[in-house]
Amino acid sequence: MTQTVETFVKAAEQALAFGRGNVEAMLRSGQILAAGTQDLSKQMLSLTQARFEAGIAGFKALTGTKSFGEAVKLQSKLARSAVEKTVAETLSLTEASLKLVEQSTAPITARVSEAAETVRPAA
Repeated sequence: MTQTVETFVKAAEQALAFGRGNVEAMLRSGQILAAGTQDLSKQMLSLTQARFEAGIAGFKALTGTKSFGEAVKLQSKLARSAVEKTVAETLSLTEASLKLVEQSTAPITARVSEAAETVRPAA
């Protein structure tokens, strides 16, 4: 009977320790996600501000053109530049987002791997 109780207590302690590790992994994952989201938000705000400033500069440049042809040529140049910047910025934000997902799920993935190792039958 004593051995059964000791076995049960040991199993309960192991389950509690594993559960504590799960909670710690979730907290760490949340911290990484929160910090990364904050960084991405700052990056997006910076890009938006730069876009706004570029738009104002482009508008000023357009108002200074002397002919319709010059305005069309400048507008085409500005539009091409805006598209190129959008593509580059989107790629950068996508890569940063994917990296954040990978980093924020790493603690949970590690716990799942640990759980799989724990319950895997001995060969």
